[in-house]
Amino acid sequence: MIWLLTAVWFGLLTGSVEVVLRGTLQMSLLDIQLFYGPHFVWMAPLSEAILFALVTGSLLLGARLGSRRASPRAVFFLLVCLAVLTLVCMVPGLHPLAALFVAAGVAAHVSRELTKRTPQVMEMVRRSVGRVLAAVALLALGVFGWEKLAEKRALASLPPAAPGAPNVLLLVLDTVRAQNLSAYGYARPTSPRITALANRGVRFEHAISTAPWTTPSHFSMMTGRFPHELIAHWQDALDDTHPTLAEVLGAAGYVSGGFVANMEYAGYESGLDRGFVHFEDYPVSPAELALSSSLAHAILNNQALRNLIGEHQILGRKLAEDVNRDFLDWLSRQDPERPFFAFLNYFDAHSIYLPPDPWDAEFGSEAERDMTGTWHFKRRARHRLKDRTA
Repeated sequence: MIWLLTAVWFGLLTGSVEVVLRGTLQMSLLDIQLFYGPHFVWMAPLSEAILFALVTGSLLLGARLGSRRASPRAVFFLLVCLAVLTLVCMVPGLHPLAALFVAAGVAAHVSRELTKRTPQVMEMVRRSVGRVLAAVALLALGVFGWEKLAEKRALASLPPAAPGAPNVLLLVLDTVRAQNLSAYGYARPTSPRITALANRGVRFEHAISTAPWTTPSHFSMMTGRFPHELIAHWQDALDDTHPTLAEVLGAAGYVSGGFVANMEYAGYESGLDRGFVHFEDYPVSPAELALSSSLAHAILNNQALRNLIGEHQILGRKLAEDVNRDFLDWLSRQDPERPFFAFLNYFDAHSIYLPPDPWDAEFGSEAERDMTGTWHFKRRARHRLKDRTA
């Protein structure tokens, strides 16, 4: 039991260091987006603790099944190796074998020193692991509480709305092209429900996106401005030069909710949450918990492993049904006398292209369910970018 507690302690410490390092990169050095939600501050330590405990438990179980006990040196080597691997996985472009060599070299030296001090280490773990767990729990409660308090204050600050003000619902189908929708003349019936809606309402036949990718096009939708009038860089958040649709409608008494499936380029880090009373992007879920660990993230998204097990879906991907459910749950809690503005961003048609049954065979043979095409496309794109910048 003490070794499992030691694994949890190592995991919590490693995850905490990871949070500090990523926070430093974002706020102090590079001012970059991390593509993690605010719950990352407690999910990373918890994720690392679970991962370290599972791996250590497997080692202990394997040793017991072999009728022997795992040596302190072996356990310390494993834990230090996992800790170093977790941190070096944060280095972009580092080859996995290089990471393994670095981790093994550090673990070989540090585990020898820790083994000499096994009783002291065990005592330190017994005395501090509970406090560290309590600190992580307080962090979680703090983030949840901060979100609830911010939403409560924003709701309380809304002015009265004009009588009879209509609700506003903005639906965005990320990467869906008009030329592939039957509502816009495509030969195949790809969008029967959108077609039916268009036949009952107003259809704009020459609506053109202001940019070919997610973030600046969404900036334009929210501000009514062209990208060159805004900060619309790959890593820069939306500036406050121009008011957003959520801010304008909020000033008119609308309660606003944003529900985003493209969490990386339409999430809160992009600045698209500005003006919303309620905004949901990164979920608190088992998948997001696993991805909060740099090491688990690297393992779970390893291309060779994905090909081996035949699983190619984006881990933690939000489907349309998830976005719809979150929106309807939020809407059921709102005052029916107050108009709402809701922004729903769908990600289902975005690569990788893995349509669910029965749509995978809707227009022909069943689609090949792998990431090979996407992987080769991204590799060619990276090479073209290097050629242009060389």
